Amino acid sequence: MPRLVPVAICLLASAGLSAAEAPVDFRRDILPLLADNCLECHGPDEAAREADLRLDTPTGAFTAIFGSTPIVPGDPDASEVMYRITTADADERMPPADAKKHFTEQDAISLRTWIEQGAVYDEHWAWTAPIKAPLPFPTQHPIDAWINQGLAHNQLTPNPTTPARTLVRRLFLDVVGLPPSPTEIDAFLAAYPHDAKAAVSSLIDELMARPAYGEKWARHW
Repeated sequence: MPRLVPVAICLLASAGLSAAEAPVDFRRDILPLLADNCLECHGPDEAAREADLRLDTPTGAFTAIFGSTPIVPGDPDASEVMYRITTADADERMPPADAKKHFTEQDAISLRTWIEQGAVYDEHWAWTAPIKAPLPFPTQHPIDAWINQGLAHNQLTPNPTTPARTLVRRLFLDVVGLPPSPTEIDAFLAAYPHDAKAAVSSLIDELMARPAYGEKWARHW
C-alpha cells in the first residue's frame, strides 16, 4: 500500500510549483538531484547498488520492488521515492543520515512536480539533436534577449546605455588589451552617433585584425 508523503510537501507543491506553471527538465533539474543524493547506491554501478534498486533509468525507477514502485509517473503520492525523501522516520528516510546528504524542501518540490508531469527520463544531451529555443524578445540581439528575460523575471531593469567614450575604451581593453589613443577615441566618437551598431562592429573587426589581438589572447595558452 503506498504511503502518503508529508502534508507540508503537498501544500508547498500546490502553493508554489504546479505542472502548468513550472515545467521541470530532467537533465537540468532532476538528474543533478539524483546524482548527488541517490545514484551512488542506486545508479549504474552494479557493484555498489543497494537493494537492487536503480534510479538512473526509467526501467529501474518504474518497476515495483518489495511491494512498492519507486516512481509512478503522474502520481507522486504513490511513488515510494517521494515518501523516502520526505518522511520524518530516520530509519526509512533517504539518503540515510550517515551519507551526509539530503533533499531540501525545494528539491522535493521539484521532484514531485517532475513526477506529476510524467517523470520523463531524457537521454543524455550528447545523444539528442540540439533544438534552438525561441527568443523571448525576437527583435533584440539574442544575448540581449536572454539577459533581458532574466532581468524581467527578477524584476530588475537594465543599466543605462554605456557612453560612447567608455564603450570604446572597454572594447580596446577587452579585445587587444591596450587603451585607445586620443585619435582612435575621436574617430569612434565621430562615427558612433550616425550608426552605433555599425561603429561598434567596424571597430571590433579592425581590432581583431591587429597583431595585438592575437598577442593578448595567446597569453592564456
